[in-house]
Amino acid sequence: TPDLDLRVREVLATLAREMTGLRVVCVTHEDVMWAFRYRLGKLTVHPGLDHREDAPSDIPHCGILHYTRRTPAG
Repeated sequence: TPDLDLRVREVLATLAREMTGLRVVCVTHEDVMWAFRYRLGKLTVHPGLDHREDAPSDIPHCGILHYTRRTPAG
């Protein structure tokens, strides 16, 4: 939902502003994981638009998504 996407964007902005250089662990539910996944992966289609209850999810129960912020070499 747009509200969920907005909240995820605010969390990411807060992390960038207040946790620069630190490691962070977010523990959350599948819908929020999807929102983070789409925001961090810069994907264009929100998962809720094409998500069916009977479709298998590729985020398993107790799944872990790991993202790393890397500084470009230069």
